Amino acid sequence: FEQGHATAAKPGDVHANVFVSSGRALPEHEIKVVNEAGETLPEREVGRLLFRGPSTTAGYYRNEEATAALLRGEGFLDSGDLAYIADGELFIAGRLKDLIIRGGRNLVAAEIEEAASEAEGVRKGCVAAFGIVEPRSGSEQVVIVAETKATATEERDAIERRVIEKVTNAIGAP
Repeated sequence: FEQGHATAAKPGDVHANVFVSSGRALPEHEIKVVNEAGETLPEREVGRLLFRGPSTTAGYYRNEEATAALLRGEGFLDSGDLAYIADGELFIAGRLKDLIIRGGRNLVAAEIEEAASEAEGVRKGCVAAFGIVEPRSGSEQVVIVAETKATATEERDAIERRVIEKVTNAIGAP
């Protein structure tokens, strides 16, 4: 969904992201996916997931500022999720806070972590990816922290090169 649009994967596409349907809204609840301006997006367009209904919180206890950041007009709550709707069903595509914006591209931290975990020498499940804003460009630098049992400098340097190669291949950019 890099370009903000979810399309069906072609058969055999091993690089396709797979998203599982979360189903439809519960009775008496509403869901919608909106852009940054709060406008409802058409099907298969990725945006912020908003919902409202009997289970929606009234806000944070004694924290009006946090409550204001959470609630949107007409009683909708911003879930903090990136999502899209296809054939009336909801698909969660990630967390807004897990999005790294680099050079105008939306990169999902979990995808970067998965790719880095495939590098020989990296401990499985022991990878974190995040972005740090580069003040001059306004873009984010991708940072990857990966655990290894390796202690020799040469060995760690080789693991670093493998991580960079795996992530570059996965996201299609250095």
